[in-house]
Amino acid sequence: MRFMGEPQNGAEKSPRHGSRSRPSAWALALVAALIAMCASAGAGIVGALPAASAAPRAAGWGLTSFCTPSQDFPESRRFRVTNNTGAMTTVTLRNQNSGATVQHSAPPGQSFVLVPAAADPNAANTTQLIVEGVTVATKAANNKACSSLEGDAVCVPGTGAFTVTWKLRNNGTGPSTVTSVSIPGLVLTPNPVPPNVVASATETVGAPASGSVTRPLTVGVDLGSGITETLTSTVVLGKCEGPVASFTFTKSASVETAGVGDVITYTYAGTNTGAVDLEVTQLVDDRLGIVIQEPEVTIVPPGGSLTREVPYTVTAQDAALGRIDNAAVVTVLPVGATDSLSAVADASVSVLPDPPAPDALAGSATCDPVTSTYTIEWVLFNGGPGDAVIADSNRALTFSPEVIGEGSIATATETVPSPADTEVITLELDIAAAPDAPAPRPPASLSADVTIGRCIGQVSFTFTKTPDVASARVGDVVTYTYAGTNTGTVPLLIDQLVDDRLGVVIDDDPDLLPLPPGESISRSVQYVVTAEDASLGEIDNAAVVTGSRGDVEGADQLSAVALARVVIEPIPEGTDPDTPGPELAPTGSDSWPLLVLGMLTVIAGAAVSRVARSRSGARATGTSTR
Repeated sequence: MRFMGEPQNGAEKSPRHGSRSRPSAWALALVAALIAMCASAGAGIVGALPAASAAPRAAGWGLTSFCTPSQDFPESRRFRVTNNTGAMTTVTLRNQNSGATVQHSAPPGQSFVLVPAAADPNAANTTQLIVEGVTVATKAANNKACSSLEGDAVCVPGTGAFTVTWKLRNNGTGPSTVTSVSIPGLVLTPNPVPPNVVASATETVGAPASGSVTRPLTVGVDLGSGITETLTSTVVLGKCEGPVASFTFTKSASVETAGVGDVITYTYAGTNTGAVDLEVTQLVDDRLGIVIQEPEVTIVPPGGSLTREVPYTVTAQDAALGRIDNAAVVTVLPVGATDSLSAVADASVSVLPDPPAPDALAGSATCDPVTSTYTIEWVLFNGGPGDAVIADSNRALTFSPEVIGEGSIATATETVPSPADTEVITLELDIAAAPDAPAPRPPASLSADVTIGRCIGQVSFTFTKTPDVASARVGDVVTYTYAGTNTGTVPLLIDQLVDDRLGVVIDDDPDLLPLPPGESISRSVQYVVTAEDASLGEIDNAAVVTGSRGDVEGADQLSAVALARVVIEPIPEGTDPDTPGPELAPTGSDSWPLLVLGMLTVIAGAAVSRVARSRSGARATGTSTR
């Protein structure tokens, strides 16, 4: 630890060399008088003096930490020691994290400041104050940040919007100034921010129509003395209706820079900031693969957190790229809900070249759930010596540039469809010296693998059946309207629409194109009320619609049921009924269970009549209204 200040209250320093001054005659006389007073007063005065062997009292010592940045000490965390015991004592301060110690003579009524030595700037450093072998005080303090930034999002029921509050706290001993804010129009006040004061700002953000969105904030802070900090915080906004479902998700790497063969530990952390339990259904890293996947079910209650750690060993291909940029996607499902929420967090690690850098080939794949395809990017590094060209490849790719300079890279991209399960894409290249290269290089053969899984979007739709009247008489015409909306993220193909009373409405219509996301379709059918309907008092009937993904051949079918009821007025006595319509199956107020059972039979029959379809893995939902 380093000494940062001198004893306060004007205490005189003790000389380090030379003999001590001889006491004057008047001082000796004063001492004699005090001795005489003590003798006459008995043991009262002596008893008030602390015994030399008594253990130190913690109440007489103070240990505090504070933050004052400077160019000399950019790590900024200091510790102040105060001696209130009334006696000169030599104290020891020890950093439990680094093991570093320092001794200092502590005069009574004095305080002095020290800076931790060999402290870890990314962790809480615990410092002990030791007096005569006894620890009288400890203090834990983060040795890095003089400021902290956090965000909180609260759903406002009935508005479909979130109130987002951002808080920036000044942990230092001097004022700090907010110099930049990444969200336009957001103003943190007060600014400048006094010590130990929180500057805040509030904004209203509309909830997403579906899924979730991530809203980050980055703030630049000037701490004075040429010291600056950049802080980032993120909130995740989901649906804002009923109990709020929201969470935060971060991904961090254990190091910022690594070399070939080093092990990087990635930490994924999520916190349930909402009001309902969240089921973590999947956590996938685009480089490290699946971290969490069903059937592993993890429930995180409100306020709870979940972390996972995955190690990764740096490869020569990483050195060829110069850095590792990867992202993770977590998907959660609020318990009792049908729509999932997701969030993305990324991390970046610089990779030092492994001299001399060899030739390297690497690939990465990015899923597009809307088209159910992967975009694969291949990167070739020419380690030399001399320029190189690609002589042969097992895949139809065009690398750019064609002539790859020594120490340079060439890239190529391709698009491949999503596999039904897992597939390994292998690229094999033969490289040779470029024509007329000043320093011809030897030929080399390289290969790289990219593993891809299922990449599909969400399939869901709503379906309703509505009569144009609530009641009717014999002979009246009732118009039923069937309406459906594609609420998913991929095209939807309507295969069949069947009404248990009105028959087939749609059946493999070749002119019916796949329904894009967000689009709707409707059909209307008329029905003439019969005397049999009047004898039952009402018409209860149901319709079932079946559909599948319109962009994937052989996708699983989805289905939804919608019910409708029309009350039929009785035929007045003495009135001849009209000629009855076609014979009807028994219906009425007690027929709903049989009606639903019949619809389930229709659904099963529709599924059997279709060509067997492979599983698409998409989560599909159908809703019905009555």
